[in-house]
Amino acid sequence: MGLYKQSDITSIIVQSVDFKNIELSYLPLMETLYYSPGANLVESADTINLEMLRCSINSQCEVTNKARHEDSGPLVLLVEHKGKAVWMVFKDGKFKIYPK
Repeated sequence: MGLYKQSDITSIIVQSVDFKNIELSYLPLMETLYYSPGANLVESADTINLEMLRCSINSQCEVTNKARHEDSGPLVLLVEHKGKAVWMVFKDGKFKIYPK
């Protein structure tokens, strides 16, 4: 289990669902030997980091936020932000997705 590189995830869209949740949709790099099960949520006092996991098809990866598939389109994560800044974390860096 490892993390995706920033360039391996595209079409990132963040939408507010309600006052405490956001929905993150994304397209991971299409690979034959790896998949995206979702993200591990790591919370600190003022931030939430979403570690974007890349897993081998031969292993079972446990995640705190499991992605759901949207009809052969993007993967979708529901994230409770608790009023904190939310960051996507990759192998080669991170960036803030909420609030903008």
